[in-house]
Amino acid sequence: MKPRRTFLLVFIAWAVASAAWLGAAEQQADKAATCSATVPTAAQTGAGVQFQAAGPAAGSLWTSDSIVGNLRFVPTTGAGGFTQGEPAAEPCQDGSGQFTHILTRNVAVMETEVTQGMWSALRAVQPTLPSVTFNFSGATLPAESLTWYEAVLFANLLSVQQGLTRCYYTDSGKTTPIDATNYTAGNYYCDFAANGYRLPADGEWEYFTRAGTTGAFSVTESNYAAGNCNSCTAGLMPALESVAWFCANSSSTTHAVGTKTANPWNLKDVHGNVWEWCWDWYASYPAGQATDYTGLSVGSLRVIRGGTWAYYPMYCRSASRLGSGPGLIYNDVGFRLLITVTADGPIITSVKAKTGKPGSLATIKGTNFGTDSKKVTVYVGTKKAKITGKMKSTQIKFTIPRVKKGTYDLYVVVNGKSSNKVSFQVK
Repeated sequence: MKPRRTFLLVFIAWAVASAAWLGAAEQQADKAATCSATVPTAAQTGAGVQFQAAGPAAGSLWTSDSIVGNLRFVPTTGAGGFTQGEPAAEPCQDGSGQFTHILTRNVAVMETEVTQGMWSALRAVQPTLPSVTFNFSGATLPAESLTWYEAVLFANLLSVQQGLTRCYYTDSGKTTPIDATNYTAGNYYCDFAANGYRLPADGEWEYFTRAGTTGAFSVTESNYAAGNCNSCTAGLMPALESVAWFCANSSSTTHAVGTKTANPWNLKDVHGNVWEWCWDWYASYPAGQATDYTGLSVGSLRVIRGGTWAYYPMYCRSASRLGSGPGLIYNDVGFRLLITVTADGPIITSVKAKTGKPGSLATIKGTNFGTDSKKVTVYVGTKKAKITGKMKSTQIKFTIPRVKKGTYDLYVVVNGKSSNKVSFQVK
């Protein structure tokens, strides 16, 4: 039985973090672990870099997963990249510095952190997922008191459950997937091009958290300053309190996910509530510019991001990052997942129905549908729907098929390419 450790607030320089947080045995085991990406990770210019096709607007609903809920679309950075890390004038930095980061993969990110209810829902259908004793109890509360290893296992089992290709493997050839028999054994490789669930890379996390902003937080907090960045005074930073649960407003506990205002890309709890595990080993940033950087191949601490119910405002900053031993457990560390997506096929942005009853009309709006109805199939669950009226590249009208009342995955297939899936209610 692994020890369940409670929250420990550590305000120390990261030069000594490894010694403070890890035992020598765990350091040796974790240093043997490796990672691998299927896209360039070395510093390079944007010239010649292959970007995925552009998709819908950032923050648009990509799909709604039956277990982990809404996923929001996050596009590539484009050739100019984004500036990752701390601006020179930002108060209370942790010394990460800055570099230009080019991200070439479109992703769809969970709107919230993984909840205890989501953990239980997956375990009900994938019983090899271990039982976790959460420090706080509630289906809508974030899952916490779990290791990085358990987060990786959850991601692979969720991929299996949803018919997606797993991202995590024990070997560089990606032939032996991480499962309940080997998830703590060491050696971890990630196939970032696979369509399954995975933890965000450190750079992906900061990019979707910033959501186009450049300040300390994804919301403008004019009261944040060097003199109060470690303050837990309620009401001092109202803008930050509107988006985050942290020491000033949490009452020393986690809170139901999604109850604070979202960032500009409709992602919630990216600041505060619980830290979120990332893929990367904690290390210094590369100099200058990098493309799809996913960290070093060895290390002893995995990156955690976002701050927590127990920490100061400075740790809720978009650029703030700490590290934790992947086998350690704290009651303020959780995670969210994402999937790599392609946007060159059909994309659904909305579905509207007049009555929602079988035999009635509904309208799908989006992009890349084409105009030839013979090449388009609309699915409501496993049932095909009849397309009615004239096709548009941005709109499809269809008749709801004869199915039982309930919620179904609705998607479109155009010339063999499947769209994102959206939840559709049949009444």
